[in-house]
Amino acid sequence: MPTSFPPSLLPSPKQCWSHGTCTQKKLVEALANPNITAIESDLVIGSVSNDSLTDSSLMIPIMAHPPDKSSDLSIKSFLQQVTTDDGVLKKHIKLDFKQMKVVSPTFEEIIRQHVRKGLIFLNADILPGPGFKNMMRKDIYNDYYDIHPEEFLQVCLKFLNKFKKELPNLQLVFSIGFKADVLNLQGFSQSHIEKMINLIRDYDLISYGAYFINRRGNKSLSCLSLPAAIPLYQCNPLFSIFLILILWKTQ
Repeated sequence: MPTSFPPSLLPSPKQCWSHGTCTQKKLVEALANPNITAIESDLVIGSVSNDSLTDSSLMIPIMAHPPDKSSDLSIKSFLQQVTTDDGVLKKHIKLDFKQMKVVSPTFEEIIRQHVRKGLIFLNADILPGPGFKNMMRKDIYNDYYDIHPEEFLQVCLKFLNKFKKELPNLQLVFSIGFKADVLNLQGFSQSHIEKMINLIRDYDLISYGAYFINRRGNKSLSCLSLPAAIPLYQCNPLFSIFLILILWKTQ
């Protein structure tokens, strides 16, 4: 288990994100903005619009947030634009997987695009959090909540082990978290945290470099729930090594 981490794995305290970069316009703006150091985008299976080179009837990995099922930006086009001709990522990128079936094709596209150097955050909400008893709750997003933690981690680790041998300068780190109801103010329980800790331990995730617990800001991690969550992490010796909470807030 590592006791220190490469500086490139540590987010800068001045890190500036382009969040929800799911359109061609937003991606171009993020790449052109020198203040943007990291680009986050969501992935689902859907169709590509406004692209004469791609059959609009094909269902492929696209950059879109549920419930959208169409975008003018595919994962192929996204990776082509964020990577130099030498295969170096222009900025850190964070891939937020919304469906299990986009995970393997995304890794395969990374290989096809010869991405060989840079930092990629692998993000997914893989455990039910406040307001969710399970990940298959029926609502307008029920087509998307199909990511099971064991399956997601097994697929990711298969590719991470492959990349570790073949692409040592391409750093991939986990940014996994909880699916939470944005209207729920109950906060995190000890059971929520223990399930995450067990996953980290069972799959030895910390040994892969850095590890990030991610939970979006919204109302689900408000002033009511955040104070309850942090002590639950702090009291566990597993996180005496390395823990970062990434908090998003709405504008």
